[in-house]
Amino acid sequence: MTNEYEAERIENEAIESEAEQAAAEEEIEPKSAIDLIQEKHDELQDRHLRLMAEYDNFRKRTSREKDEIYSNATASVLVKLLPVQDNFERARQYDCASDEFAKGFEMIEKNFSETLVSLGVEPFGEVGEAFDPEKHHAVMHIEDEALGENVIAQVLQKGYKLGEKVLRHAMVQTAN
Repeated sequence: MTNEYEAERIENEAIESEAEQAAAEEEIEPKSAIDLIQEKHDELQDRHLRLMAEYDNFRKRTSREKDEIYSNATASVLVKLLPVQDNFERARQYDCASDEFAKGFEMIEKNFSETLVSLGVEPFGEVGEAFDPEKHHAVMHIEDEALGENVIAQVLQKGYKLGEKVLRHAMVQTAN
């Protein structure tokens, strides 16, 4: 019986060995030149598409960064000019000794205000407006039955915005 088992084992090993050789021959079979060229083409096509996508992302990112830099630089300059506008508004409250001086002053102030508007600067913060903590800075509070709830009672300093960006919050007194 041992011989039968031994013969069967040898036969099974021979069958397995033949199957392994057949599989190895299939794997070792060289690829045709067309297959190699196609693989290389597919690899290069993939690299090309990835490079194009990377370049497109780079172009979009630099465009966004450029727009942000311009917007921030403009806002920075305008923030420094706002005190000049405040001084014009304060000076307008006082009487001038000469009508010609008053007229000249008004022309300069009007020109400066128009320049700010042409740059896209919008003033905000008026008496009676609803208080918005995103745009207004409340420094005082009063109780006044004549005014509604969370309403601006007095504007101490106007606020300004450039588009949706707040350059300076309005300093206000709120009611109720």
